[in-house]
Amino acid sequence: MGKGVSIQHQVELSDREHQIEKELRNRIEQHKAIADISLLALKTNDPHELMDKVVVTITRLLEVEYCKILELLPDGKELILVAGIGWKSWARGSRYKASKKSPAGVTLSTGKPVVVDNLIRETRFSDSQLLREHNVISGMSTTIPGKQGPYGVLGVYSTQKRSFSSDDTYFLKAIANALASTIERIRAEDELRLSHDELNVTLSTIADGITAQDLNGKLVYANSSAAQVIGFNTVEDLLNAPVESLMERFEVFDEDGNPLTPSDLPGRVVIQGAAEAHKIVRFRYKDTGKERWSQIKSKPVRDANGEVVKIVNIFQDITDLKRSEMSQRLLAEAGKLFSASLDYTETLQSVADLVVTILADWCSISLVEGDNTLNRVAVAHKDRAKVKLAEALYDRYPADMDAEKGIAHVLKTGKPEFYASITDEMIDQSAMDKDQAKILKKLGLRSAIIMPLIARGRTVGVLSLIWAESGRQYNQYDVHMAEELARQAAVAIDNALLYHEAQNANTLLEQRVHQRTSQLQALISKLNSEIAERKKMEDALLKNEAMLQSLFEAAPDATVLVDNSSRIVRINAQMEYMFGYSREELIGKEMDMLLPKRFREIHRRHSNHFYSERITRPMGTGFELYGLRKDGTEFPVDIMLSPFETPEGTRVLSAIRDITHRKQMEAELAEVQRRLIDSLESERLFLAQELHDGVIQDLYGVIYSLKSMEDIVSEGEFASFPDSDSLQLSKESVQHAIDSLRTICGELRPPALAPFGLEKAIRAHVDMTKEANTAINFHLQLASDGQYLPEHMRLALYRIYQHAVSNVIRHAAARNLHITFDFDSTQVM
Repeated sequence: MGKGVSIQHQVELSDREHQIEKELRNRIEQHKAIADISLLALKTNDPHELMDKVVVTITRLLEVEYCKILELLPDGKELILVAGIGWKSWARGSRYKASKKSPAGVTLSTGKPVVVDNLIRETRFSDSQLLREHNVISGMSTTIPGKQGPYGVLGVYSTQKRSFSSDDTYFLKAIANALASTIERIRAEDELRLSHDELNVTLSTIADGITAQDLNGKLVYANSSAAQVIGFNTVEDLLNAPVESLMERFEVFDEDGNPLTPSDLPGRVVIQGAAEAHKIVRFRYKDTGKERWSQIKSKPVRDANGEVVKIVNIFQDITDLKRSEMSQRLLAEAGKLFSASLDYTETLQSVADLVVTILADWCSISLVEGDNTLNRVAVAHKDRAKVKLAEALYDRYPADMDAEKGIAHVLKTGKPEFYASITDEMIDQSAMDKDQAKILKKLGLRSAIIMPLIARGRTVGVLSLIWAESGRQYNQYDVHMAEELARQAAVAIDNALLYHEAQNANTLLEQRVHQRTSQLQALISKLNSEIAERKKMEDALLKNEAMLQSLFEAAPDATVLVDNSSRIVRINAQMEYMFGYSREELIGKEMDMLLPKRFREIHRRHSNHFYSERITRPMGTGFELYGLRKDGTEFPVDIMLSPFETPEGTRVLSAIRDITHRKQMEAELAEVQRRLIDSLESERLFLAQELHDGVIQDLYGVIYSLKSMEDIVSEGEFASFPDSDSLQLSKESVQHAIDSLRTICGELRPPALAPFGLEKAIRAHVDMTKEANTAINFHLQLASDGQYLPEHMRLALYRIYQHAVSNVIRHAAARNLHITFDFDSTQVM
């Protein structure tokens, strides 16, 4: 049994290690897949190519048979299957109602992921014919968001019962977001190309605004959109403003963030003689810090002589598109960093360095230590010298864990904090002293996002993003991007921690395996000697199921393994031989079928009691058990029960032995004992008769002779007799001997147990003994045997009592004698 428990423990540890490694690999593959699809989303102009890639990747990583992408038609009432895998050929291109009685319809109406564990038992969805025709059991779906409303639904499904985790849901949502960004970008590009085709040269690239300027750079025309973008209330105010004042409103950069001068703008390039010019420009409002992107195209307007008289500038606001590209690029590159290494300290620093190139001037990441303190693991800024300043500032002013705002408060509540604009008053309120406030003001903090890092419902750290000297400000879109970045970071940290736990578990497992190996070697050495004696058990206890099965089959007794519902799990060959059933006839059946009907009800009660105690013991203690063969014959059995725990629950190993021969031997032994007792009692009776008819009668003759002598002496015939008192003493001694012999004869004769019972026989003997032993106090506590005990047993018990009392009287010099008699179904006391 110890051997089996040891191997079972090793198997459990190995299974747990494999499960942890599998989860870790799945998460790493999911992050890599998100990164790969995000990069493809940036490159492709064919949404169907991306969709086909998505459905293949999802089905592989989530290990499901079906995946589909449904597009919501313009009427909002129907969905069309535009991409999928696993479905029958007629499904693609088919239309389905977007009703709230289908998983896809509920997903669209709530905007939240819908997870179905068992479609067969699901009562919410009656309109899911496609899923039922493909025998779908479990699935989940999420919306593919869009700017003007959801594009459609992304769903995965399996014909097996599955429980999708929160990580699976996040993975599906991340893929859906990547799809949405690509669809929006392609739609915007299509609209832009359509404008190219339909408009003339002057209006070919109209987007948000149109301006016209003379050769000196002065604006001579602008539409209302242009005035609004540049920051004027009316077109007239824009046209009346000096050219120099227009540029003073902005900081202007190229697509990569490099500063631009007025001469670098497309309009000035055309003035210098270029046939046309276009550039993507990133500009920041100096007064608010807000940033926008525009795609500017400039072309000359010529007069009849072909001379350039004006420059037309057409610029389109592509802020949303650029932000989407930036977020996808940031998240994709961050995903690569997270999946490249399990050293999260090094990885988080690399991510922080990446963030300050796109989303922040400052980035810091702090993690929770075991004592619930914050440990700063990453700080980044484009200026490395300022990083040392920040580290010194962190060391001098550690986070106040009781603060009602800031890093510690986000850690405590698990909720993000967003500061669109940081004022001097806010700095004064949060600073620990005037020196800290002065330093923070000098750094020029403008806007901040503090985001919790949450993994599996637990906050493991905090991500802080700050705009400072660049003058930029965060908006709600940036908050969403920071939230996704924080989620990726938290998952990466959690994966790393799980990996380290797996490594520690593996080390512990190796140590335990080494220890168990030593123990097993000692056991194997011992088992080998037993195997040599039992011949056919040479390697039966060496490995796994082969070892257990061989040991099970080699057991000399009929052996059966049952589960906690008393159903037979396994039997050996002795079991088949003893009961006459084959294995196929017994496996899965209740143990009751092997017992006569009169024992089945009490067996069920005893089984319930046994499973509550679960100790190794014989079955049916206190009463005789019988087995029932297939042919209906009964035979006496002994059953030993040995419970043990398994991952499937409690199991009981029962060893059953046919004791027919033993019962016969016991009956023969009982008969021998009965005959022996009868012989002893006959001998006792013979001795009593011999004493009574022989010795006692002779002693009576001596008494008569002594009495005759006493009479002669008293008459004076022997006046010279030396001592008449001695004669009297001799007569009394002989009388005492006669009394003692009569007592012995009485004890040798069999008592009258049959009509009165053991209790009354003992009481009669005590009464007689009291008369001869008045100095002893007798205390009786006797239970009535009710004539239940067999005659030979009562006689044996009476003789035991009789000898014990006799020994006490003769040798103990006792003043009090306690006699107790009681019995139950198993013992006599």
